[in-house]
Amino acid sequence: MDVLQFSMIFIGVALAGLALTAIIFARVTSFKNTDQRSAHIAQLIRNGAMTFLHKEYCILLGVITVACAAIAYAMNGVG
Repeated sequence: MDVLQFSMIFIGVALAGLALTAIIFARVTSFKNTDQRSAHIAQLIRNGAMTFLHKEYCILLGVITVACAAIAYAMNGVG
């Protein structure tokens, strides 16, 4: 097989995965929650997840800033 065939297989598998993800997402979001207790628990989980993501992105911002500064410092003498 040549590179074009591998590329076509890769693109086909990626598109199939994307389509499957869209189908699963549509099925999951179509469910309606009618129980108050489970809705409250879901809201608590959602809030906790968002708090975690906020902290995670703050840490990532610091790491990326340091990495960019290190790369810029290393590249300063190049060229």
